[in-house]
Amino acid sequence: MVAPDGGCLAWMIVAASFMVSFLQDGFRDSFGLLLPSVSMHFNTGRTEAAMTNSIMTFLTLGSGPLVAFMVQKIGHRNVTVIGVFLASLGLLVAGFSIEYMSPPSLAVLYVSVGLMTGLGFGFMYLPAMDIIEVYFDRNLGLATGIAAAGSGLGQLIMAPVIHILEEKMGLAFTMTFLSGTVALAIVFAFIYRVPKKRKSHSFYEGRSDLTFFHENVKVVKISPTPEDYTFNSHHSETGERAQGCLSALLTSYTSIFKSPAMIVLLLSHFLMHIAIFAAFAFTADRALVLGLSKHSTAQLLSVMGVSNCIGRIVFGKLLDVFRNKAFTLTGIVLLVNALVVTVSDYLTSFAGQAVFAAVFGATFGAYISSVVVILKLINKDKITDSLGVCLMVFALASLVGPAIVGQIFDAHGSYRVGFLVAGCFGLVGALIFPLVPIICQKKK
Repeated sequence: MVAPDGGCLAWMIVAASFMVSFLQDGFRDSFGLLLPSVSMHFNTGRTEAAMTNSIMTFLTLGSGPLVAFMVQKIGHRNVTVIGVFLASLGLLVAGFSIEYMSPPSLAVLYVSVGLMTGLGFGFMYLPAMDIIEVYFDRNLGLATGIAAAGSGLGQLIMAPVIHILEEKMGLAFTMTFLSGTVALAIVFAFIYRVPKKRKSHSFYEGRSDLTFFHENVKVVKISPTPEDYTFNSHHSETGERAQGCLSALLTSYTSIFKSPAMIVLLLSHFLMHIAIFAAFAFTADRALVLGLSKHSTAQLLSVMGVSNCIGRIVFGKLLDVFRNKAFTLTGIVLLVNALVVTVSDYLTSFAGQAVFAAVFGATFGAYISSVVVILKLINKDKITDSLGVCLMVFALASLVGPAIVGQIFDAHGSYRVGFLVAGCFGLVGALIFPLVPIICQKKK
């Protein structure tokens, strides 16, 4: 099926994806504001407190392969609904445990916010990114940028809201309020739908006997939308089909790792995200260490959110106009992002940190807008699976980056060395990215 590249339904999908990103990423990217309160309430160091965010981010991204498989089995909408339920429940449990549990247990926060909310966000994140590709091709960069801009706008609005709530109402009320806020995403999840004749672009590619999803299984439509299907088969064939499905899944992911271009791209992603997640985890706390007020810290995250939002939309459009230069443009963005993380601790004033927040936010937003476009240029037949693997790599980096910077801070009481180390990882990732188009060209 040829992507329609527009139309009322297509742009409604973009708007729904925008709002899901707004509600989910707005909280996740602003979690650093709660780091001092979490550390104080649970009487623990920065490394242990930041682990909550690391677990949440790891599961948000690390569940990518599982979520990619589930999207192809039960659809974008159903997966997102499950995610909204898990994420909201996790935040609600966290709020009640902080309020009523004595003595406080950080392990409960790891399970509620880290595990439940993180996994729920994972079930929301990939469908919001992946469904755009179904409806857009020529305008894919712009559509992806607009949808992903919800993350930046969410950070812009959620950062001051979280700051005010935590300061006036406390940590427990903030978590409970955020539970209800995230639950609103379910309204937008119900807008998701895939065209009836849409054929899967993963390991089900080439199956002509189905509308989509699974070979040799009769698909019966039970609602007006193609997201809702049920599978009817003889019980004696269930085990055989499950084995075939697992085999096809493993074959699909194995083929991704056989691609030299994908291997280099994944390594670049991993190194870049060590720096990126370190910046997201500790920018707010570092500002306090540098002597800035909590109010100024919230403003920094808002600046980051605005530039993030603008970067996604503008760079997405640039990728559409200059598609043949996508690798070059992305490489420049990665290099600037890594450089600004590396030098950021030397910008000690509010103005300096604001410049860092603006440049980092814009380049990160541009980077995210490029992910699906770059994957389509490398491996257009397996975008969902490739995206799932990329998110898994992002997830691994989300554990490494904050852990490195947090350990160095706890040992030395300064973020400077930690950000220098993380930034150097990012620089290496940016410098190896140009190898990807070279490998692709040689393959052709």
